[in-house]
This record gives sequence, structure tokens and C-alpha cells, in this order.
Amino acid sequence: MELRETIRKNAVEMKKLDIDSFGEIMDDFIEQSACGLAVYKKEGEEEWTVDGSGCSSVIDFYIYLNALEVIYLRMLKEMTKAGGIDAEKLAGALCDELKKSMVAAAKEKI
Repeated sequence: MELRETIRKNAVEMKKLDIDSFGEIMDDFIEQSACGLAVYKKEGEEEWTVDGSGCSSVIDFYIYLNALEVIYLRMLKEMTKAGGIDAEKLAGALCDELKKSMVAAAKEKI
């Protein structure tokens, strides 16, 4: 099923499209399409490689955001054991670094 069909079908059933229903639609589509995302760095190369499974970059980003939440929670747990850290400060610092990195990449490569 195409993403547009999935969105249309689910939006009609839900009667509204908000962030929660969008997440449900994306999850449904990913399960049906067997989408995945592999992130790795090849030996000897400077660039990271991100391989999607033929899905759109929007779906890749959605998968990444969900994975990022899992990674953040694991980091927070590890840092809390090592002496405590504020969850909001850690999230803010990570978001700031992500923004800097994304903007720098866009300026350099686009």
C-alpha cells in the first residue's frame, strides 16, 4: 500500500490528522512496508552511511526520531547512574548539537 493510500485510509477512519494520528499512520505504513533504517560508518571513510529500504526520507526521519528517543533514554539512564543529570538539560543540549550539525551539513553540502 502506498503512503498516500495509507494516510487517506487512516485519516478517514480517524476523522482528524494530528501528531498522534500521524504517528499511528506512519507506524502502520512502516509495518506494512517493512521499512527500516541502517546507520553505519564504513572503515576508512569519513562520512556516515544511512540506508533506508526504499522508503521516503520523511519515513527515514520518522524512524530516526523514534530511535533517537530510545537512545536518549538510555543515555539519560547511564548519566543518571554516573552522578545525575537533568533530563531537560540533556535533551536541550542534544537538540542544540543536532541543530548545529544539520545546519552545518546543509551549508556545506547543499
